[in-house]
Amino acid sequence: MKKLTYCLIMALGVIFLSCKSQKEEVKRNNDVSDEIISKLQAAGFVTNEGLRKFEDGYLVEYDIYLT
Repeated sequence: MKKLTYCLIMALGVIFLSCKSQKEEVKRNNDVSDEIISKLQAAGFVTNEGLRKFEDGYLVEYDIYLT
């Protein structure tokens, strides 16, 4: 019974921490201009999550690098 309680507490902690990091990622999108966002949407990319400025280009959908 103690092991089950411990596992449930750990699972809830992991879920809580993962949700927090996604919210912080969305806040970082403010450094991408509206013009770039509209161009990416016109090209078919999802821009509401995983979009951020990266080096000389942009990271789209968490793993696609575009210059």
